[in-house]
Amino acid sequence: MVDSVVDPVRVPTITLSQTEVDDIKALIEAGQLPPDFLKRHEEAKRQNVFGFDHTTDADGNPQEQGIGSAKNQTRNQINAYKKYAKYEADYSKELYDATVARMEAELAACEKARAAKAKAPARR
Repeated sequence: MVDSVVDPVRVPTITLSQTEVDDIKALIEAGQLPPDFLKRHEEAKRQNVFGFDHTTDADGNPQEQGIGSAKNQTRNQINAYKKYAKYEADYSKELYDATVARMEAELAACEKARAAKAKAPARR
């Protein structure tokens, strides 16, 4: 049973128990909550975890976009991986070499994009 008042405007960004979901569905059926409340709840949770401006792939899965991600690679990220990769449970020389090569390629692409952005005329 939902013990607190469910606000239809301010959607909770926490994980709901099955009992709470059932109670919310009953409130939706009774017309006390909007029909899209659970959908809005899931979207609010997603924005809380991944950020309001996160991007998704073709399947709708969130994509990393912070510093060190594939689209925002840094030399520091690569150096950290080189230093600590040997402590990973699934470490192998082949995986290490493939990962470093991938990260170097991502860094080259990022540096090219950053240089192009720096040369682009400023917006007014």
